[in-house]
Amino acid sequence: MGNLTDRIAKLNKSEAAGLAFSLTVVIYVLAAFSFSMIASALGEGVRGESWYFYVSYLLPSLILFLSIFIFFRLTRYAAGDFFSVRFSVKFLLPIILIFIGAYLSLSSVNDIFVSFLSRFGYVDSTLPLPPFSALNFALSLLIMGLLPPVLEEILFRGILVGGTKDNRIGSILACALLFSLYHMSPSKTIYQFIMGALFALIAIKTKSILPSVIVHVLNNVAVLVIQYFFPELISGELKIILTIVGFVLLSVGIFLLFVFAKKDDGIEKKADNGLIGGFFAWSSVGIILCFILWISRFFQ
Repeated sequence: MGNLTDRIAKLNKSEAAGLAFSLTVVIYVLAAFSFSMIASALGEGVRGESWYFYVSYLLPSLILFLSIFIFFRLTRYAAGDFFSVRFSVKFLLPIILIFIGAYLSLSSVNDIFVSFLSRFGYVDSTLPLPPFSALNFALSLLIMGLLPPVLEEILFRGILVGGTKDNRIGSILACALLFSLYHMSPSKTIYQFIMGALFALIAIKTKSILPSVIVHVLNNVAVLVIQYFFPELISGELKIILTIVGFVLLSVGIFLLFVFAKKDDGIEKKADNGLIGGFFAWSSVGIILCFILWISRFFQ
């Protein structure tokens, strides 16, 4: 045990980022298994109760918080070694355009992927939202709209991107892959991969996790508002038009992000070169567990 502690204390940033992912997934699997056993003991009808919905969505946030806390206690790093929350207000326009564009356009991409998965017998088992009430809406905003985006951005765009950003393209793709795998939802894999890549790009270009937190929160809140109040708002020809508009706005937002960040993009000294050998070695346990659980969703 002492040797492992000493080894962890000597990890470079890319290796430490991989450890953070594996640590989070291992804790999640243990907690989810325990929760599943308790729910099974209470009976199948419990899945239809509001408390089950809230605990199901609150549990991952609690696990993220615990994992991040343990990570910084185990390693020699502090939050400031990986990420910052300071950013220039000039980036507000591109990140708002990216949010609107991604929200309008990527749902159609996701629908196509869901149709593809359905050919293999996959059925989406996402829990339905609790019946609308002021309390349920407020709790949903907190548990789904605010907590997950903040904590996921700290882990994925803070620690994971912060530990691997010396290889920018590799960092964006690796963190997008792990972000999509972490949610273990086949039906949302493509959507979450693209969003994960966009979040990582925003974090790298703005040198802060706050802009990606803003986009992530806005995305989750928009999903909740649409599902609760306007479930049939975007459909048919309107959906096609909005998808096209969304791709245009997304493209403009990304272009402006690069333009605004160009002056700030100095040549950074590369301190770590362990993205492949280090990061993936230490994140491999989490990747394998996520992939197994991702596959298992086809048989539920």
